[in-house]
Amino acid sequence: MEKDTNITYAAALEQIRAQVEADQLGDIEQELVECMAWVQCTQQCKTILIHGMQVPIDLVRKRFSQLRCEHLQYVLTNVQSCKTKIRNRRSYLITCLYDAPVTYTATKDSEMQIPSVRAAPASKKQCLSAIYL
Repeated sequence: MEKDTNITYAAALEQIRAQVEADQLGDIEQELVECMAWVQCTQQCKTILIHGMQVPIDLVRKRFSQLRCEHLQYVLTNVQSCKTKIRNRRSYLITCLYDAPVTYTATKDSEMQIPSVRAAPASKKQCLSAIYL
């Protein structure tokens, strides 16, 4: 995404669809594209709440410029597997999108380092010890 903060919503949608190869996306992914477009063209705020902290909107825009189709699919997979009720969906999705470039790469790297899936631990103590291995 370019640095133009005076971009229209329609232009932002078009630009983001090209960036993330929107022809590969379904209807559900379009909600993510719309969240990204809102961040790109909003001029109402200088910061956005991410993980309970105010993050400069330019930093959020820069992070969003790194997103591709696989990031959006990753976010949707994680959102669909979320068991807790999401109260503010747009805010939640913006936070997930902000995290996606880092968490997607970290997840892919960890999957490549673990050659086989371990059996699920039986107790809470085993769960905690499995996390710190």
